[in-house]
Amino acid sequence: MDPNLKLNLHDGDLLPNPSMYKRLIGRLLYLIISRLDITFAVNLLSQYMKAHRVPHLHVVHNLLQYFKSASRQGLFFPAQNSLNFTAFADAD
Repeated sequence: MDPNLKLNLHDGDLLPNPSMYKRLIGRLLYLIISRLDITFAVNLLSQYMKAHRVPHLHVVHNLLQYFKSASRQGLFFPAQNSLNFTAFADAD
């Protein structure tokens, strides 16, 4: 997401079909479980569920294009593998 982009409740036209925006945000909220890199953007977009406008939908479309280009990223949990996590922390 563009860090210089400022979204608000009043810029742009209201969407003619609000159910499409709500459905996309709902699916993105589900994807946060395995794609932690989109958490900030989806959280910001979900704040505009009451008054969703065209600029908000453009950001959702940009996020979907990001998914298309980075489809191999994310957490993968194989079915036949035991879950052993290994972590390292440098606590100086």
